[in-house]
Amino acid sequence: MLSISDLRITHGDRTLVSGIDLTVKPGETVGVVGESGSGKSITVRAATGLLPPGLTATGEVSYGGRDLLSLTERQWRRSIRGQEIGLIMQDPFTMLNPVMRCGDIIGESLGHRGSRRERRQEAVRRLAEVGIQDPAVADRYPFQLSGGMRQRVAIAAALARDPRVLIADEPSTALDMTTQRAILALMKRIQAARGMSLVLITHDLRVAFAMCDRVYVLYAGSVVEAADAADLDAEPLHPYSQALLLSEPRIDRRVGEIVAIPGSVSAPDEVAGGCVFAPRCTWTDHACRQGDPPLTEVARDRWSACVRLPEVRPHMAALRQRAAAQAPPVESPQPSAPVISVRDLSKTFGAFQALKDVSLQIGEGESIGVVGESGSGKTTLARVLVGLEQATSGTLTIAGVDVGDWAKLSRADLRRVRGTVQIVFQDPYSSLNPMRSIGWTLAEAVSTYAAKDVNVGAEVDRLLSSVGLPAAVAGQRPVALSGGMRQRVAIARALAARPKILICDESVSALDVSVQAQILNLLNGLRAEQGIGYLFITHDLSVVRQVTERIYVMRGGRVVESGATDLVIQSPTDPYTAELLASAPRPEPEWLDLPAAGEAAIRR
Repeated sequence: MLSISDLRITHGDRTLVSGIDLTVKPGETVGVVGESGSGKSITVRAATGLLPPGLTATGEVSYGGRDLLSLTERQWRRSIRGQEIGLIMQDPFTMLNPVMRCGDIIGESLGHRGSRRERRQEAVRRLAEVGIQDPAVADRYPFQLSGGMRQRVAIAAALARDPRVLIADEPSTALDMTTQRAILALMKRIQAARGMSLVLITHDLRVAFAMCDRVYVLYAGSVVEAADAADLDAEPLHPYSQALLLSEPRIDRRVGEIVAIPGSVSAPDEVAGGCVFAPRCTWTDHACRQGDPPLTEVARDRWSACVRLPEVRPHMAALRQRAAAQAPPVESPQPSAPVISVRDLSKTFGAFQALKDVSLQIGEGESIGVVGESGSGKTTLARVLVGLEQATSGTLTIAGVDVGDWAKLSRADLRRVRGTVQIVFQDPYSSLNPMRSIGWTLAEAVSTYAAKDVNVGAEVDRLLSSVGLPAAVAGQRPVALSGGMRQRVAIARALAARPKILICDESVSALDVSVQAQILNLLNGLRAEQGIGYLFITHDLSVVRQVTERIYVMRGGRVVESGATDLVIQSPTDPYTAELLASAPRPEPEWLDLPAAGEAAIRR
């Protein structure tokens, strides 16, 4: 159906993709996985004629005997894009015209077919195909829909002209787990009904294994491994594929330490002339730097670009075995007076009640998880705990201070509370001043919380060192740092107050799995060294399993279940908790067999 051969993409004299080969058969699902910067999205943009200005693609992208790279934009629109090859992007809100009704968006994708009334009827039928049975949705604007429903409308628009190949670029990454599973299951059902080919771009190997027949692993603009999904799941045959797989936090058990890949993805030009993964690989030697290793068939339908595979394969197997070993049972800290005590806390926004009688406690050195979908009240709770929102009713005590009304706190009490609880947000870039250097940002935090005679420069260096960053980072601005480095800076700024409790509000959910593993290991290390307690707010139960001792499950602003993390995950008592657990990505195709409750996730 679709064949990519020796695809190279450049921006001026910079290489972005270097020689990718990929094929898609009729009715097949092909996964393309890798970290940010590996070349996944730019490859599919080239395959759909949507490369940004200034980028040049060479090689061949063949469909139906035509080389797509030679087409004009007019030819793309008239005969290929939408009609033969459909595309779904990660964020449905940016895909959908915000000033058009959903029915008109789908009608526009259909082309000029019949009258306006007939196009609306066809749009309603297309919405029903993606599980939206309410015809009134056709008359709504995208902002009036939930994330799951917006993604369904985007899928309906992408399928409007009945393409034979559908390319989905991270179609569920921005969604909650229950909604993610429902969307992926929907795509799989539609694919089977239509006999389409599907190309799924994802950074999550568990999703790729559940959805795909074959998987290509990309790194630094090159394919490093290609294999059947089941074979790759059973035994990765490239060190990067294995490292990516081991970086995924496990939901079935708590491990001693998540295997994290050191460093970050290199630019293709930086690693040209050798194995692209060599700078981060455990088993690198001189052979790995003697020219570009070819993608070689190492077993039937198994391809790997590791020149040392025969030597390192036993060591890779041993590492997988060690990484899967279960950690000893978690010993909770000895009971102590709670640092944070919340009782019957409620918060309303007009007629909407975001929190309803929430009660929880966090002791010194404890790590507590709060999990639930978007709209469950998790972030509102975090904002109340740090004074960004004022509770409507209930009691909140922090470090012995009654925080009934933040505006009425004395200067001394406010300083005490701020020095006890700090927060790290989901997006580090938007929480750091882009016009200020990292050193300035940290120095400001140090000056706010430290004693007047402290050496600010030395304290900034200490903070950077505590989160694993070199002192030279102080001279850089946020834009010059990777996402993982920016999140480390955000953590360092919070640590300037020497807090007893650090609130992490989805602070690893926007990161690649390898960077996520680095940050989780960092937080566990800081806890061991400094005795910091955590309140982890997340929708990812796999993360909660690795870093907390107790867990609170929230739905609709209420706590529906709480208890020891291992006990709640192993034996949930509330149906909603069981639904969240069932929605956590697993590599088996059976994961996509949605129970009836999964469809409700879309409407939420």
